[in-house]
Amino acid sequence: MTKKYSGTKFTTIFLSKKIPSHSQIEKLKKWCNIFAEQCLSPAVSGGGFGGNLSFRSHGSFIITASGANLKNMKSEDFVEVSHIKGNKVFVTGNQEPSSEAILHYAIYTKRADVNAIFHGHHLLSKKVAEKFEIPITKHKQPYGTYAQIKEVLAICDKQNFVLIKDHGFLTMAADMESAGKIALGYISECEK
Repeated sequence: MTKKYSGTKFTTIFLSKKIPSHSQIEKLKKWCNIFAEQCLSPAVSGGGFGGNLSFRSHGSFIITASGANLKNMKSEDFVEVSHIKGNKVFVTGNQEPSSEAILHYAIYTKRADVNAIFHGHHLLSKKVAEKFEIPITKHKQPYGTYAQIKEVLAICDKQNFVLIKDHGFLTMAADMESAGKIALGYISECEK
């Protein structure tokens, strides 16, 4: 089933069009490539690709751009989100942040232990939930909405892997390496 992408559901306020610079961006590029190679960020109808990755950075976070193809990302394909106020996302970068930037922000705000969030899509997501009794949101909600965010926050208190009903998965960890390995571990177990 191909998902329909219709862009962000918030207003982006550009504080600066400067491309974010951070020593950890190269590590995030590596994980973006891995997600693309493992088909965890497929193309969606309406343009763009599903999936987004981020890491916490000094009171803000750096996330992939909206609809970005995670294969062979360039520095300009990342956006630094400094804060969010209502439906306004304040950023540094020259592209809009991922349509699920508010979800990442909400998790970082709720979970001080989380420094990396990886969101992907995979056909085996339901099989993962069944095999490992992974928490899954109760209702299918449109991506990037406060309804979806509320459902995710209700199940992610102490979890490092959750599923979003009919949408995909989230890994949340102290660092990018752990977030990536969690995702790959669950997916590879279900491919056996």
